Amino acid sequence: MSFNVLSKYEAKKLDEFAIQSKFISFEKLMDNAGKLSAQFFLEKINNPFNKKTLVLAGKGNNGADAIIMYHYMKEYGVKVDLYIFDYAKSKKVMNQYNISFEETLLTTEINIFKSYDWYIDGIFGIGLNKGVIGKYKKIINLIKNKNVISLDIPSGIHCDSGKNISDTFVEPKFILSMGNYKYSDIINFGKKNFSRTKILDIGLPDTDNFSTKLIEHSDIKKIVKQDNSLRNKYDQPCNSIVGSKTYPGAAVLSIKSALVTGAGYLKTFMPQNISNIISSNDGAVNNYVGKGNYLIESDLKEILKLGFVKKKSPVLIGPGLGKLETTSKLIQNLLACIKSENSECVLDASGFEPLYRSMSIDDLPKKCIMTPHEGELKKIFPNFKKDDIIEFCKSIIPILDSRVLLIKGPVNIIISSKGDISFINNGQSSLASAGSGDVLAGMILGFLSRGYGVDNSTMIATYVHGFCSQIFSRKKSKYSMSPSDLIKTIPIALNELCL
Repeated sequence: MSFNVLSKYEAKKLDEFAIQSKFISFEKLMDNAGKLSAQFFLEKINNPFNKKTLVLAGKGNNGADAIIMYHYMKEYGVKVDLYIFDYAKSKKVMNQYNISFEETLLTTEINIFKSYDWYIDGIFGIGLNKGVIGKYKKIINLIKNKNVISLDIPSGIHCDSGKNISDTFVEPKFILSMGNYKYSDIINFGKKNFSRTKILDIGLPDTDNFSTKLIEHSDIKKIVKQDNSLRNKYDQPCNSIVGSKTYPGAAVLSIKSALVTGAGYLKTFMPQNISNIISSNDGAVNNYVGKGNYLIESDLKEILKLGFVKKKSPVLIGPGLGKLETTSKLIQNLLACIKSENSECVLDASGFEPLYRSMSIDDLPKKCIMTPHEGELKKIFPNFKKDDIIEFCKSIIPILDSRVLLIKGPVNIIISSKGDISFINNGQSSLASAGSGDVLAGMILGFLSRGYGVDNSTMIATYVHGFCSQIFSRKKSKYSMSPSDLIKTIPIALNELCL
């Protein structure tokens, strides 16, 4: 099932709703957080009763969770000490759990602080919005490169951006996120920490009121269709406008990935002068247009005559087309044709050129999927700020007006036609290679041809793209994967997903 991913504001509002509606009390939420954190330590840490542990408790709710965790660890027989940053702010919870001032650690002497096997980071919670200074900075620096478990969020990391607020922050071995994922569990440092993040069910209500989700394997399996054993190739048609003398490889990769994903009848439109380079594509019907190295504006008539957007087939425009102004004008005219036919389309790479010039989002077909990486996104939306990417995504939902946006990166972000935001976080670093995006664009086209629609095609293709990197990492290499390797792995990934 998909998981909610919450901002700081949303997490606080959910807590407030749970308490005010009497779904669960504040005290019970805190007790669950501390108790489950202690149980995690017993279950996941090797030989826990012979490990010496120091709990570091800040002054907010995160610190209270840590104090309660300390109480239960001590009750379970773990060798544990407690350091309190602010006794006045912690006095209430200490009294509730019968923890005396005298049993807490009163020193920050380096040798004593460095003598523990594990450290529990309950220093700062989701509310941190300024740099780490003073004794907080000193102690966080003392536990650098140590075995640390962070409660809810690593101290020094900003909840909504996943970035370090200053140069002092915790880099934990494990993160125990309370109730739901936060943005900081997914993006930026969250990508690095994600595999070590565990959601603790502390008793918050289940809700679908949040529009930002993390897509999981089971979500993809739910939306796939049973294959139609009576289908023929004309049931799954699609077109692609790709390639140039300068960038023929992008065309090849997008075509091959569309075919291996399941496109039944793929018509390609490419410039005449690459016919000797791309002579066969394992089943694609290649149409070589014009007389030059690039597709240009004057080729529009011939492309339309050859059956472009016939029967409202989905279209891929972009990989390898190049940056000529006359090519950009051709793309603009083709997009106008697609819009008039209300056909589905994928816009990738060179396909964005008209948007860099004079074309607006409103001019694009309604059933359009845009697939920019962050550099391309900045050109399309000059107000894009990488430091606050989620707020940016929310701000452009009205501008997209039902068009789908896939922002490619270490963590892929999808804005659906309904304005929902999804994270897909299963890709390995081996995907960071030239040509990987061309493969993904072709995969989306393949799923469109199979009738999955703009939202599900984007979601399935992006997930399978990342899943391929996981499979290749297991079976071949963790360090590198060529686009050809990626394409060869697609059928294996599809079999594992039972598509």
